[in-house]
Amino acid sequence: MLKFYYKTLSLYSRPVWIALLEKKLPFELIELNLNGDQLQPEFLAINPFGRVPVLVDNDFVIFESLSILDYLELQYPSPCFLPTDIKTLTVVRMIVNAHTT
Repeated sequence: MLKFYYKTLSLYSRPVWIALLEKKLPFELIELNLNGDQLQPEFLAINPFGRVPVLVDNDFVIFESLSILDYLELQYPSPCFLPTDIKTLTVVRMIVNAHTT
């Protein structure tokens, strides 16, 4: 089962949570209190940057929301959230990257 480390008010956690729900994937929610939980050795062993969100799929750990969303799209392709046409996908990526950098 997938494990999803998040914080409720994290703007970066929300799109991942929505994708997990929309793809109807079973997952365990693990909420962190960002008052030090993210700096505990157990969590830093999962994500050395000490940030949420983090997704663990068996023994594979993914952090950073865009990387998690890409992983979910390729690993669990149904339903598909991204366009398959390369030019349309490139436009989507340009828009997303412009708002996250």
